[in-house]
Amino acid sequence: MKALRNFVLFVWVSLEFLLGLTGFTGQYYQQPNFLNSKAGDTLFWGDTILFDSCHQARPICGDSGIIYYVPFNYIAYSQGNCCPWDSLDPGSTWPLTCCIDYDSLLHEYPVNPHWFFFRVDQPGIITIRIWTDVYMYFTCIVWGPFDTPHGACWEGLTGIQNVVYAGKINALNSYVEFTINNAQSGEYYLMNIGGYSVAPMNFVHIVQANAGQAGAGSLTCDITTHCNIFLLTAQVGACNPQTNTFTLTGEAYFANPPTTGYLAVWDSATGYSALYTPPFISPFQFSIPGLPCDNQIHRIYAAFWDSTGCENTLTFQAPVLCPDATISGGGSICDNSNDSVPLIVSFTPNIQLPVTFTLIHNTDTLAPITTNGPFPYVWFTSVPGTYTLGYAYNSQCPGNVSGQAIVSVKPSPSVNLGADIHVCEGRPIFLDAGPGFQKYLWNTDETTQMIQVSQSGIYSVEVQNNFGCWGSDTISVNFHPAPGTLFIKHD
Repeated sequence: MKALRNFVLFVWVSLEFLLGLTGFTGQYYQQPNFLNSKAGDTLFWGDTILFDSCHQARPICGDSGIIYYVPFNYIAYSQGNCCPWDSLDPGSTWPLTCCIDYDSLLHEYPVNPHWFFFRVDQPGIITIRIWTDVYMYFTCIVWGPFDTPHGACWEGLTGIQNVVYAGKINALNSYVEFTINNAQSGEYYLMNIGGYSVAPMNFVHIVQANAGQAGAGSLTCDITTHCNIFLLTAQVGACNPQTNTFTLTGEAYFANPPTTGYLAVWDSATGYSALYTPPFISPFQFSIPGLPCDNQIHRIYAAFWDSTGCENTLTFQAPVLCPDATISGGGSICDNSNDSVPLIVSFTPNIQLPVTFTLIHNTDTLAPITTNGPFPYVWFTSVPGTYTLGYAYNSQCPGNVSGQAIVSVKPSPSVNLGADIHVCEGRPIFLDAGPGFQKYLWNTDETTQMIQVSQSGIYSVEVQNNFGCWGSDTISVNFHPAPGTLFIKHD
């Protein structure tokens, strides 16, 4: 890494600040006071991208300036979040540490950070001036030089290494200048500006103050058009019920990509990422597996690490596992039995609980059932009819319902052994259960249609028909002694 260049710092404080704030008028609140701005300056107003990390740095180039809006708030200083997307390790699901030692540099943490970078074209002296329209507090740190924009974001930001300038200003219409003596062609410098305004309409101006002067170097604008990711597409895959995750696929369309480094695509909500190496040919297909099915809005970023500022972003909604439900089971019951059959309701695995569903019996909707399981949900019934599902839902979304369960009633056989029998002893009795049954079972353990009995007792039979239903009957057989011989005496 090249040695640090000498620099000169100038801090000017406006006399207006020393005289107090009574000179402010409504014009500061109605329109920006573009102090010393000129045609060709670039105004950033109402940006959708915050440019609050290293790889979102805006380029500063040529002799045109940059003007950006400063948030109007009084928020307390907050700790930086370690360049949240400035270093992704291949195979990692979360960025590596890239913490800036703000405490050593500024003795506090910057507020509302914005990042900028510039690349030296012609060698010489480079003087950067930063000023504000109205009273504000702001901080500034500059790192460099770096050989590549990749190095600017991945190296030298963990301490006081490579620091060209670090300072803070709390004044009205103040400006700072830092000068890089003997800047060399191809060098990259990275700049972080933070702060907030005490007025609702305030802007910060950044420009190369010595552009065109004798001995001045120049900043190249080639980096602003060298690489451009102009479109991202995203296709959301279906949720895997076993893992409750999905795969995001898509394409990145770009022009003039770098030939080194990585193309990184990452999901800001989870940190899951995919890294790709050259060659980069547009359109480039990417895939991020394992994203959670959480039904939330996610934002993906795509960036070329070796072409600072070459990135794009896209939002999408993650899918969710809705509680798809299927009913099955049912069966047949005999009309004279106390049997019941199961109705089985199965749900998609890994759904969010509880889940609510309704059963429809023929055309009648039964009361809703809300349950946390266990699953499948089983309910027994002896009421015949056709059962379907009306709906199934949880707190996330409704699911699809399918299937049916039919409960039918089969006729039981009717068997009649007749009236109870009284007979004299010595006469054989035949009991007949009737023809046409599949099975016969007497309490005498006989299995025929007819049995012969010769003793008094209770006799019963069970019969089974071709539906598998059983019927039974019982008869009492009584054998009585025969009367003795009666002798008649005649006189």
